[in-house]
Amino acid sequence: MQKRSRGVPKDLASFGEKQFHDTGAAAVEILRVKASTIRKHFKSLKGTAFLVAVVNLDRVRIYMFNQAGVMLGAENLDESQYFRIRKTSRLLSKFEKPIPLTEEELRMEATEDLRSALSRAIRKVSRSLAQSEPDFPTIFVTKEIVGAGLQSFGLQIDDDGAIFFAEKSLKEEWSPGIVIRAAFLALLRNNNVNLAFSSSIGNALAFSLLKGTTRKQWLRIWRENTKGTPFQPLVNHLVKHSDTYSDRGFSWVLSLL
Repeated sequence: MQKRSRGVPKDLASFGEKQFHDTGAAAVEILRVKASTIRKHFKSLKGTAFLVAVVNLDRVRIYMFNQAGVMLGAENLDESQYFRIRKTSRLLSKFEKPIPLTEEELRMEATEDLRSALSRAIRKVSRSLAQSEPDFPTIFVTKEIVGAGLQSFGLQIDDDGAIFFAEKSLKEEWSPGIVIRAAFLALLRNNNVNLAFSSSIGNALAFSLLKGTTRKQWLRIWRENTKGTPFQPLVNHLVKHSDTYSDRGFSWVLSLL
């Protein structure tokens, strides 16, 4: 929704915005019209300088104002009539509802946001472990359930190194943890990238780097995916000694992978 443009009387702009909110119209447009247009379409309403058009799906209701912003009248038009008037007028301001993004557009937007987040995470993890940054991996956001392994919840890495992120997981508060784990796994240039142990170290690194509520939520989901599995003692150990590993311990573990 746009704000009042220059050249639109204040009262006229307020009227247009009120019509937009009160009527639920698809759009409200404020036009500066030519005298010749008025003579052609509204012979009885001389002196009209502005039109406020309330655009609905089935009709357009226009309100006519003089140069001082005083209303002169109102009329309903069909879309074709209004289009002819609009074509010879100057659009000064417009209030409109945002067009909802398609499911594919939303996924593309999420992927772009993810690229930015993963790029930052790779820089942070590489700096933390004193490693050179790896090549940026191919990434996808999918609606499918991926990463069903003990420690790989939320993402899956193909044999060619492409990383698939679960769209649902990316919407969670703890999603930065998945991104940090992906950044850590991107440092592994061998088959160990899909080992549950590698993911557990990535999860521990995420726990070490995250802060506040996000850190607590990450620990919660990590423990939920570990409870009753052979990895539970390892996770308990990594959490208990997180401060120790955050110094040089993670770099040492990385050298073993």
